[in-house]
Amino acid sequence: MISIASLATLSCSENGDTTKPQIEVLKPAEMEYVLPDAANPLLDLSIIFTDNETLKQAEIEFHQADDGHVHKSLLTDEAGAWDTLLDISGKQASFAKTLDLTPYLIEGINEYHLFIRCTDEAGNLTETSRLIERE
Repeated sequence: MISIASLATLSCSENGDTTKPQIEVLKPAEMEYVLPDAANPLLDLSIIFTDNETLKQAEIEFHQADDGHVHKSLLTDEAGAWDTLLDISGKQASFAKTLDLTPYLIEGINEYHLFIRCTDEAGNLTETSRLIERE
């Protein structure tokens, strides 16, 4: 069983536009229980990014969470991690994917993060994440 909880939202800004972009995570929903079976553990991702001016980039990562790490940079080659970098534009963009977790689940690791970051053209930053626990 996998449970999901929201962790954080942060922002920063520069130049004239000080409004941070927004991240709406539709799937997995907060506190949603995902029950992947052992043969086919799938995680549905559905995310909407919005900004008052112009979006620039989004980063999405799934990785182990119980090693005491700090989020400094998303794109990594670590074992048990999936990530993607998206160039986005306009005032709204969406991302949807069904992620097969099989290659990313590590024996003995029960906590994972889904970490999402979005920046706009002015450099404003928003981050959010979900804690995913295997039972």
